[in-house]
Amino acid sequence: MKNKHEMLRRALWTAMTLGIVALGQLVLLPGTNIAAASDELKAVPFLQLVAGTTGSQLQNATILSLGMRPYMTGMIVWQAIQMLFDEQIQRWTLRQTGIAKRLITLLFAFIQGFEMVYVMRSAIKPVYLPGFSFNFGMLLVWIILIGGAMFTTWLGDVNMQKGLGSSVALIIPSLVFSLPNVLNSGFYRRTHPISQQEYIIAGVVVLLFIVIMTVINEAELHIPVERPLMENDLAKSYLPIRLLVAGSMPFMFSSSMFTLPTYFINQTVGPTNELQRQIIKWFSYNTPQGIFSYAMVMVFLGYAFGYMNMQPSKIAKNLKENGDYIINQTPGEMTNHFLLRHFSLMSIWGNFILVVIAVTPLIIGLKYPPIANYSVMLGQVFILVTIMDTVSSQMRALWYKNRYQVI
Repeated sequence: MKNKHEMLRRALWTAMTLGIVALGQLVLLPGTNIAAASDELKAVPFLQLVAGTTGSQLQNATILSLGMRPYMTGMIVWQAIQMLFDEQIQRWTLRQTGIAKRLITLLFAFIQGFEMVYVMRSAIKPVYLPGFSFNFGMLLVWIILIGGAMFTTWLGDVNMQKGLGSSVALIIPSLVFSLPNVLNSGFYRRTHPISQQEYIIAGVVVLLFIVIMTVINEAELHIPVERPLMENDLAKSYLPIRLLVAGSMPFMFSSSMFTLPTYFINQTVGPTNELQRQIIKWFSYNTPQGIFSYAMVMVFLGYAFGYMNMQPSKIAKNLKENGDYIINQTPGEMTNHFLLRHFSLMSIWGNFILVVIAVTPLIIGLKYPPIANYSVMLGQVFILVTIMDTVSSQMRALWYKNRYQVI
């Protein structure tokens, strides 16, 4: 009974935080011409794609438009910093670590807030204070967006401590709200409304995809581990390595990385020389060269995020320090190479699955352009699958917590 109450309490906390985020993304940004700002934001497909996968809400300018994007970007950078300076960071206190994470998140809130303000600058109403000739309009909107991002980050911390699904669960409202629009304005902007038959087909595809990816997401390789200092005759210890070791992270950041080279081209004028034309060819979703480049970006991100998630060298170090070992593998460097080899093998298969999901609709889209939008839709659905997998794992743990008897 106690476990049921704890699960219900955590579910209510998560529902409350998700509700606050959903409501915050409906509160329009003050000092802004909302219709004009919406048109300006929708004119930048890159922002719309990134928003759908990182918890932002850029269909309209709202106080929580940045969502969890600064936090998620900051945590990726923090993981990289931890890998590079692991020994130094281990000596930090929890307070120092928390401050470092918040400063990184604040930095990206500044950058991404400015990016949004710059895009919709013509829709921001001028504000002049008495005695000043400086227009404070953009600055005030920028501050509101930064404050909204940090408030969302705080809600993520609250959900991590008291709710289900950790802080990443807060991107659920953005994912759910953006899914109906993905088929219309993903990689291909449709010129006619989607028919009822197309919605039915999309619904069937999504349901089948959810079932398949739920099974694949649970696939693991179990490496037996000997623990001499732990007496346990009832169960064998093992080290799990997931098939999709990178999870859904490549889908969250692939669009931002893939479209980065196109920032060097004036979006109004278009390519003006051969180099810029080649950039458009190799970094476009509707050319064979661009699809190949996108596949390579997915592979790179799959390997990079997978390595950050698993960190074979850190696991090998922890095994050695705890007196544990893998049979026929000397603790230390040999174990590290062994784990790295298995990680690479799992990454090859995992990245192949990610590339098939991301690229197959784009290839079909070369002949039937609307199908290209399925690449975005399936990526977002997979992100939801991984989030719900985390939630279900926590709920199972809460359900079985203390449900045992001492013999």
